Amino acid sequence: MFEIIQSVDQSVILWIYNWGGTSFLDRLCVFLSYTGTLRLAAILLSVYFFMRKETRKYSYVIVFALLLSNLIVFLLKIYVDRPRPFVELNIPKSDILVYASPYMSFPSGHAASAFSTAVVMIWYFRKWTVPAVALAVIAAAARVYLMVHYPSDVIGGAIIGILFSAAVILIFERYWKVKTQKNSRHLIGEMKNPNDNDLDENNANLENKMEDKIE
Repeated sequence: MFEIIQSVDQSVILWIYNWGGTSFLDRLCVFLSYTGTLRLAAILLSVYFFMRKETRKYSYVIVFALLLSNLIVFLLKIYVDRPRPFVELNIPKSDILVYASPYMSFPSGHAASAFSTAVVMIWYFRKWTVPAVALAVIAAAARVYLMVHYPSDVIGGAIIGILFSAAVILIFERYWKVKTQKNSRHLIGEMKNPNDNDLDENNANLENKMEDKIE
């Protein structure tokens, strides 16, 4: 199975290398692939959400989803330690437009970050589904175009981003629901009329007197 995946991966990279690409795609992919570009966009988005109380939850979800996804990616990179495409296929470094370490190719951190953020946007803002998915796919494909990741690298990163982002969303939804219910009960308790207890006592005394008269 691995041999088949490796064969497909290498065929795709060699096709891209022989094709040569275009100057427009070169600039676009380099822009999307610079370290921090996508993560910075996600952080700015989380800051925007944090500034508004009604959307603050989304900020927490984005940050924790990114942290968890990238932690898993980092651990897998160390464990798998897969060589980059340009290393295995002996592609000259002069043809590689962005810096990338020779190893730790699998999985793609860029893809994990892109799809992690996309899942959060899709979950809470359905109208942003198409733009979020499109940007995530383009960002992941850019890494393959630049020959610093195999297709299976970005697919693996995308799966990690999707799964762990969904897990963070479910955990936060459960926590936020419990927290909201507690706050609601506390608020109702504060709004309760302080004379209600006295009224309850008077009603109880009146009922007791009526029972005594009946007897």
